[in-house]
Amino acid sequence: TALCKEEGFFDGTVEPSPSQTPNVLTGWSLKCVTGNLANCQKSVCTNSPSANYKCGNHSEVEIFGSTQAGHGTVRFKGGLVCDDSWDIQDANIVCKELGFLAAFNATTHSYFGPAETPFQTAQKVSIPYTADDVNCGGNETLLSQC
Repeated sequence: TALCKEEGFFDGTVEPSPSQTPNVLTGWSLKCVTGNLANCQKSVCTNSPSANYKCGNHSEVEIFGSTQAGHGTVRFKGGLVCDDSWDIQDANIVCKELGFLAAFNATTHSYFGPAETPFQTAQKVSIPYTADDVNCGGNETLLSQC
């Protein structure tokens, strides 16, 4: 699931390797406590079968604009989330949807910089808002349920 979340999917499963799958000479073994790669233990493995995984549903939520995993501006259904009423409960739901345990901060006012790239700005392209007045109660599992 962590690999799928990293690729923008909501869920995924590890599938058994076919018996004809050749061994990987050098690779990584991942042991993840939560559903994202930021909390995975990584170790080198040698001469082992490759892992196969299948990703399921595409996630409606992603974060971008930061160099740190788990930090950034929220994009929802391809657009931005208006931060007028954005708070820690809303951020918690986004973090949980992305496989993190919880949020430690809820930033506002384009904290991570403009959503548009300089090229988009030069072309007068703006990313629309796709969510406003978000008000999560804390029991939701998806931002779309708020």
